Amino acid sequence: GTITEPAPVNTVLQAITGTVRVGQTLKCGEGTWDNMGGHAASFTFQWRLSDDGSTGWTDIAGATNSTYVPVTGDIGQFFDVVLTAHNTGSA
Repeated sequence: GTITEPAPVNTVLQAITGTVRVGQTLKCGEGTWDNMGGHAASFTFQWRLSDDGSTGWTDIAGATNSTYVPVTGDIGQFFDVVLTAHNTGSA
């Protein structure tokens, strides 16, 4: 079999910065991760919306970068971003 390292573990949560306003850039930081095993980290992002901020989260099509610029259709919605860390040594 293949020897792998443990998957990354988030030790400091990422933070979203910026002004939540149509046309203003929001940015998701990467937070801090353990179990990187000396490998370079890569991250995937998926921004999403919810009517109430706790349920019914819907992925925003194409919003897979560390930044997102809200559009008029987002008014009244809650934002969130799912950040996943990867290293080259984990399964």
